Amino acid sequence: MLLNCPNCKTTYDVRDDLVPSKGKKLRCARCSTIWTAYPVDAVEKKTPEEEIKVLPEETLVAVEQPQEKIKNAPDMDVPEPQPVIRQEPVFEKPKPQPLPEETVKKEETTGEAEKKEEDVKEIFARLASKNEEVFKQEQKQTGVEKAKSAVSRFFGLARSQNRTILFVLSAAIFVLLMFYARFGITRIMPFMSHVYAAFNIKSVIPGYGLEFENVTRREYEEDYVAKIEIKGFISNKTSSSINIPILEINMLDKDTNILQVLNENLRIKQLFPEERRAFSVIITKPAPMTKYILLTFAE
Repeated sequence: MLLNCPNCKTTYDVRDDLVPSKGKKLRCARCSTIWTAYPVDAVEKKTPEEEIKVLPEETLVAVEQPQEKIKNAPDMDVPEPQPVIRQEPVFEKPKPQPLPEETVKKEETTGEAEKKEEDVKEIFARLASKNEEVFKQEQKQTGVEKAKSAVSRFFGLARSQNRTILFVLSAAIFVLLMFYARFGITRIMPFMSHVYAAFNIKSVIPGYGLEFENVTRREYEEDYVAKIEIKGFISNKTSSSINIPILEINMLDKDTNILQVLNENLRIKQLFPEERRAFSVIITKPAPMTKYILLTFAE
């Protein structure tokens, strides 16, 4: 079929099967006009004298037109028929349109999401590899090593910061235990009393290891003055010598309320291991309501 450019009217010979009923976009080689051609736009074939323009660098097919004889005309030079040049139309390829900003952003977001997904997969792959190595190592560990590993994981000892915090907390707890249990520690390890004394901490209960035995009391008056005589024995039950501290005398009423407290220095200054010695104390003008007497040692 023959198709004309709507702008410059250049005629092109196009195969019928190249232009469907729904139309086809064509570009003119002369004026570069682009239009949509339909089969109904086909025109009648032109005479040989009419020139039909062609696209450059295209395959041209010549179609011979029969020479018509001129009737009732004298002999003259009849021009030879001009070939109709047939060529394939140039179909315009759609130029890539720039993507809108939103589409570009969407593609960038999609690319970032894919990259993140790949990174996550890589991380999980590394973790799986490490877990497998740890599992193999745990299989080779003994019971003690497994226990150490469990403690290390529980307290997070793999990190130096956690180890430092745990060390400080352990030291603080140890110091508190040593302070509150100082009396029991010095009973088991007497030499620890010197350690506590270096920090000016009392760690020995006054009179620890000493016991009162066969203690009696006698109330009487002398020169119209009420007196109470307390006597008995003090025994050293330890395997080391003990200095005798101050004797503290607490006088209580029938309801065990403290009425009077007195301190007396005994003549006994020291008791050797397993030694037992007698003591005697006289209280002048005791509390009138005294019912009980409690003996102990003080600093």
